[in-house]
Amino acid sequence: TARTADGVLLAVEADGPTHFRRPDRGLMGPTLHRNRALSARAYVVVSVPYYEWNNIQHSDAKQQYIKNKINAALHQAAAKGPEQQQLQLHEDPPQRHGRQVSSDSHITIANNTNVGRFSSSSSCSI
Repeated sequence: TARTADGVLLAVEADGPTHFRRPDRGLMGPTLHRNRALSARAYVVVSVPYYEWNNIQHSDAKQQYIKNKINAALHQAAAKGPEQQQLQLHEDPPQRHGRQVSSDSHITIANNTNVGRFSSSSSCSI
């Protein structure tokens, strides 16, 4: 988990094969619960499915993929508006309007065992 420069709580989740049903690749119950629990705590959740990540060969393309996923999630959260968001456990949830990850942003990506960090001049790993 991390915060964007303007304070938005961000959870980037690296979802491996055990997070998906077969053959339709729908999310498993525990993964859905995790995402809902994070959203209820004012996090913007970004899921990185293994089958998409494994198809990206170059680190620059992986970096762009992560930025696109984050920007899409922030845009979707902003479109919901504060009145449509799930129960917030924070007294003052961060505003999410117009957030974007710029090419010089630094994002920390973490799961239970691995942490990756990228910027416009470094590689991204999960």
